[in-house]
Amino acid sequence: MELYKYKNGTLKFNIKYAPPDEKEVPENILKYVLTFKSPYESSSDTNNSVYCELFLKKDFFIPYPEFLSIKGNNLNSVDFRFFNKEIPFLILLHGFSTRNEKLKHYYKFIYNILNQNIACVFINLPFHLNRKLPEEISGGRLIYYDDIETLLFFHQCVVDVRKCADIIENIFSPKKINICGVSLGSMVSVIAMAVENKLKKGIFIVSGGNWEEIHWNGILRYVLKGNCAGNEMITREKCRKYYSNFPVFIKKVKSVNQNIFTTEVSDNPELNNLCTRKCYLCDPLTFAHKINPDNVLMINSRLDHYFSRKSTSSLWEELGKPEIHWYNYPHFSGIINRKEIFKTITEFLKKS
Repeated sequence: MELYKYKNGTLKFNIKYAPPDEKEVPENILKYVLTFKSPYESSSDTNNSVYCELFLKKDFFIPYPEFLSIKGNNLNSVDFRFFNKEIPFLILLHGFSTRNEKLKHYYKFIYNILNQNIACVFINLPFHLNRKLPEEISGGRLIYYDDIETLLFFHQCVVDVRKCADIIENIFSPKKINICGVSLGSMVSVIAMAVENKLKKGIFIVSGGNWEEIHWNGILRYVLKGNCAGNEMITREKCRKYYSNFPVFIKKVKSVNQNIFTTEVSDNPELNNLCTRKCYLCDPLTFAHKINPDNVLMINSRLDHYFSRKSTSSLWEELGKPEIHWYNYPHFSGIINRKEIFKTITEFLKKS
C-alpha cells in the first residue's frame, strides 16, 4: 500500500440539505451533509462512510436569490454551478475524542468564518462522531492502537481529506482550498498539506510533532494504552530506544522522494532500516519540510497539557519557522473563538 495516496477516478458522493439545529443560527446559512466512501477500507462499514458537514451562505451564490432551482424554494435543489468561485473553502478538522454533544465551539467558529466570506467543510475523522460504532465512544478505539494501527488511522484521515478536496473542487471550483486542524486534526493537516497540492494554506492549532515527546511528556501518557513492543509492554525507555533513530531518519527522508513511501518503506533499504516503528511514518515532523512556511500559521498554548513546548517547537522548526503565536489559554477547542486568535486566523487566510 502506498501511503497517503488514493486512486481519484470517478468521484461518487451524496449531498443533502440538513438545516442546522443549533440555536441562534443566522437565516442565511445553508448546511449540507456530504458523504462519500473512504478511499481506504477499514474493518467498519460505518467508519468507511465519510461524513462531512458543508456550510455555505446564500449570498455565496451568483445571482442571489435567483440561484434556487425552478422547483421553488427547495434547498435540496440548489444549483451549485452558481457558487461564486471567488469564495475560498476551509477544510476544518477536529481534535481527538471530539463528541457530537461538544461541537458548539466548532460551530461557532464555522458561523464566524462564514461571515468572513469563507465557505467551510467540517470532516468527521475516522472512528469519531458520526463514523463511530454505536457501542463505542468517539475516538475511543485509538486509545488502544499500536504503531501500525495508528499509521493506518492517519492514512485514512489523509486520503479522506484528499478525496474531500477533490469533491469540493469538482462541485464548486473555488479559487482556493485551505485547511485548519485542531490538536489531532492539526497533525493530520500537516501530513495532508504536505502531500496534497490542492491545499494552499494550513492553520495548525495546538499541535506538535515527535510521537515519543507527545506520548510521554504530556497527559497522553495516562491515556494511551496501545502497545508497539510486541510481547512486552511498552515503556518510556523502550519508546526512547525505538525513537532514537528518528533524527537520522528525518535527515535522510529529506534527501529522497517521499512519494515512494509504503508501510514498509521498502523502496529504500536505508530508510527501512532506520524506521524502527511505523509511527515514524505518521509523525508530522517527517512531512513538515515539504510545506512552504509562508503558507502556514501556528496557534499554540503555553499551557498545553497534550503537546509540550519541545514538541511544538520541533514542528515549527521542521516547517521552516512559519508565523507562530503563543497564548496563555489551555488546550481546548474553544481557543479558536478567542477574538484575538480568530482575528489572526482570518487575517492570515485573507493575505494573498
